[in-house]
Amino acid sequence: MRYLGEPGARIGYGGQWGKAYVGVNVHGEFFKARQYSSTNFVNSGQVPNRYELKYLTQSGRMGLQYGFQLTPGYLLAPHVLFYGVIGVNRTKLQVDQDAYLHLNGGVNFVNLHESLSKNVYGFDLGFGLAVKVKHHFGIRLQYDTVRYGSGYVEKAGYAPDDSITSVTAYTIYYTKMRPKTEAISLGLTYYLES
Repeated sequence: MRYLGEPGARIGYGGQWGKAYVGVNVHGEFFKARQYSSTNFVNSGQVPNRYELKYLTQSGRMGLQYGFQLTPGYLLAPHVLFYGVIGVNRTKLQVDQDAYLHLNGGVNFVNLHESLSKNVYGFDLGFGLAVKVKHHFGIRLQYDTVRYGSGYVEKAGYAPDDSITSVTAYTIYYTKMRPKTEAISLGLTYYLES
């Protein structure tokens, strides 16, 4: 797990009815260090007298994450708001994949690398606390977790050609990645109302 400062911004609109509050916003964050990794050990995938896929490793990373949030809340005090977060996010998942093969009964060992990318959507849940400290300024602390339920599916497999030393793509295996992000954000808020 890594704890790093990451840039982000949001703009929104909200209304208050008594102590109840409802707001909406659009936002974007740059997750430069978020990673999702998995290793699959494969015992199948053998082609007689040709090759055997020993194991497969995938790692994923995301860059810009952006989306829409609904923020219902309750005023705990005149300038203190507790709120929930429900939203939808979108990001591009970049997957790096390494396959390790034994060729010709284990005589040769080959490592193959492949990079793939796909846009994925996720469901955003969280909560936060906003405190107004000056006429137009406030501080906001928020926790979010986003589960990208659409996942990532890609056919991944390899088979050698006649030269033994090189390989060509050959579908033998499916993998699915379901990334998840968790973030705690602390930020400065500017209020346009008087």
